[in-house]
Amino acid sequence: MLILTYIDFNSFIIFVFFVLLILASFLINNEGKISKSYICPKCGKKYKHQPSLCNHRRYECGVLPQFRCRMCNRLFSRSHRLRTHIMISHNKTYHHTSN
Repeated sequence: MLILTYIDFNSFIIFVFFVLLILASFLINNEGKISKSYICPKCGKKYKHQPSLCNHRRYECGVLPQFRCRMCNRLFSRSHRLRTHIMISHNKTYHHTSN
């Protein structure tokens, strides 16, 4: 017959609690029901990763677009969006030249 002392029983309860806590944390994070998000303080836009929020704040939020299409004068906040626009809308390749 197994007899647990008071200390062993408390240690066991603490161990079970931490195992359940870690398991619950793992399940919540991997199912995406509750996830950490980074929110822009200016516009409230949410991002899953902090570098994405940093890029948003640096290039998009409250910043005028600085990349202009020379064919249709449309403005873009990021150079890769301009390149994609030129390839899709104008069926050409993008060649960067300084202004």
